[in-house]
Amino acid sequence: MTKEQVLQAFRDNQPVTTDDSCLYQIVEINLNNGEVLLDKVLFDDRKGECRSHHLPKVLAKWEDLCVPRGITMTKEEYKEKLNKLLEGMDTLDDAYGYYENDEFDFDYIMQLHDIADDALDLAEEAEDVFDRD
Repeated sequence: MTKEQVLQAFRDNQPVTTDDSCLYQIVEINLNNGEVLLDKVLFDDRKGECRSHHLPKVLAKWEDLCVPRGITMTKEEYKEKLNKLLEGMDTLDDAYGYYENDEFDFDYIMQLHDIADDALDLAEEAEDVFDRD
């Protein structure tokens, strides 16, 4: 994560993860050396919130942190990602046209396949976003 993303996660009290795949809340950020003090947490699906282990605390660099999949995406992020996928479809439609070419175009099919994969990933992530409301 970037410094700005870490600061935003700290302000919003959003969970983060490291390469160990555990969830953490950011307790402190050292802006001088890029170290972050983390509190290990468990995500309570029923309440949609994180519960602290309290001890021990973990020290990490902010470059080592990442956003856990499916927990922290907001509706705005969802709409932004969806619009990006729709723009990709429009670009392909403009480039190849609707039904203008009767020939098999492998590149077009593969680009559609990539957009479909991205759409499925987005749908998976979105389940948690809309379940929280």
